[in-house]
Amino acid sequence: MNYNELYFAAHLLDPIKDQPCVRVSADTMRAIHANESERLNELFFGNKDIVFISRKDIMSIPRKKLEQFTLSCLYWGYPGNNNQRCTYAMNSWAELIGLVRSIRYHRNMPSDYYASLEQTMTGIQNLNISTYSKLFYFSRASVNGYECVILDNQVMTGIGNLNGDEFDNLKQSIIGYNRYRVYPRYLEEMSELARQFHVPAQNIEYVLWLAGHKGL
Repeated sequence: MNYNELYFAAHLLDPIKDQPCVRVSADTMRAIHANESERLNELFFGNKDIVFISRKDIMSIPRKKLEQFTLSCLYWGYPGNNNQRCTYAMNSWAELIGLVRSIRYHRNMPSDYYASLEQTMTGIQNLNISTYSKLFYFSRASVNGYECVILDNQVMTGIGNLNGDEFDNLKQSIIGYNRYRVYPRYLEEMSELARQFHVPAQNIEYVLWLAGHKGL
């Protein structure tokens, strides 16, 4: 995908309106054996067998409903409990909810506040920036004034497939072993592209995710 193609797609596609709802099955999530799984699945599903959830749904969850918000982010991102992410999250639920509280109540984060969260993020076993960036994004958080968007393997694949010197800074921004320290650089470069395109950064993230998902 070249600059003009990304520009066109980012203007055409709005993830809030255009991304399909995610189908979450109670049977899949109730099969999770974790410390909090039974209680949390009762909270999320109630008497429903299937729940459909969208980006807009998650963003409309009140700030105080930390558990519902966190579950919705996890189940939207990993509806098949992909790589056991939901299991790991439930096994460290108290720590994760503490992190979510810190994000939700301090959304406009300077770099030092964001850096202070790294110890908590690294301390939760087998979760990574793919999960945390969803929590940042759906919390409508920012780091150093740059709005948070999702950074996962599909988005990184999409970035890697971009063609043109215009994307050199974006490609460089995701290079590094420590993904937590890479993330603010990525947000800055996504914000710059969004400024050039005159679209929200989430539109570009969604197009990159689609490109990575489809191998474009």
